[in-house]
Amino acid sequence: NQFGLWASGSAYLEGAINAKTGNIGTWGIGNTAISSSGGIITLDADAKRITISDGSNDRIRLGEVDGGTVYGLKIFDGSGVTDNDILVELGQGGNQIAGWTISTGAITSPSSIITISSDNKRITINDGSNDRIYLGEVDGSTTYGLKIFDGTGTADGDRLVELGSGGVNMIAGWDLKTDKIGKGPVSMSFADES
Repeated sequence: NQFGLWASGSAYLEGAINAKTGNIGTWGIGNTAISSSGGIITLDADAKRITISDGSNDRIRLGEVDGGTVYGLKIFDGSGVTDNDILVELGQGGNQIAGWTISTGAITSPSSIITISSDNKRITINDGSNDRIYLGEVDGSTTYGLKIFDGTGTADGDRLVELGSGGVNMIAGWDLKTDKIGKGPVSMSFADES
């Protein structure tokens, strides 16, 4: 018993067509998914996900990305689908691109070595243990400039360089002013020759 529709030209159908399995061109139809030839692209209603594969590994997941209730986008490097294989993740599980974390107020490099913060209005460079460089808003209020620290902390005594709008300009303990350079009791003044 074979049933079908054969037409030598165009065929027009009205109403619903129901099929649990089959093919449309090179796309396969399953109970809950439609996939391209070789399973390269899969639209899966049960998984709540669109998946793009390179033929061996998932490379892109859009929708529910972790097998539970975490929604977003993940792009993998092709070696697997663990957190170590993620190139890009955007959504409920986190926001990162190539290891850089993206939050509401900052973009942070892997291991928090570099932070670009709109909240702090500053770029911070850390040596893995301590902040070493501030560029931008440097004192927690309205002083903008550059501070370089010795690696022991971020107090005034830990500064190697401070340049900026706060009135203090210093390199290696030498104070720099528009008319004078000095360190402790030693200073040089400059007179205006005009």
